[in-house]
Amino acid sequence: MKIILNKKLINALKERHIKVDGAKLYIRCLNEDAEIEGYAGFKHNTLFQCGAFSYSFSKIYANVSVGRYSSIANNFSDFSRGHPLDFVTSSPVITDGFYRDLAKEQDKDWNTVPFSPEYGKIVIGNDCWIGARVLVKGGVTIHDGAVVAAGSVVTKDVPPMQLSGAILPGS
Repeated sequence: MKIILNKKLINALKERHIKVDGAKLYIRCLNEDAEIEGYAGFKHNTLFQCGAFSYSFSKIYANVSVGRYSSIANNFSDFSRGHPLDFVTSSPVITDGFYRDLAKEQDKDWNTVPFSPEYGKIVIGNDCWIGARVLVKGGVTIHDGAVVAAGSVVTKDVPPMQLSGAILPGS
């Protein structure tokens, strides 16, 4: 959902010490139980569940929650959905209801195979630093005080106070 910021909404956010840059605001994640604490900063105009004094230069979606005092650089991404690897094809054509509906439009039958592609919620703890271009798998927890180096792909939980990252050999 996109909301155009007006003076009333800007003032309401300011009163709660929530900083949003820009003239448009995107709400991609605010589930009924999502909380945004005061002094959170949204540098990419996208609200998400976020603790006090944390900020993000990235679009963050509903399956991510961020604790307090955490910093997220640009181009944070998540892969929270998978593809079936033990079926005839990894294409969603056999699992996604969209294709079944498309077949019905053509007066054809198309049965989908049950598949749950969700990996789960990503939790970023308190006082974490997430570098630029980090990709995180759904279901992962980045624990308090962890630092994830720029360009990393995170597929497992990152323990507290750990520096996590990979440097690939150059050619």
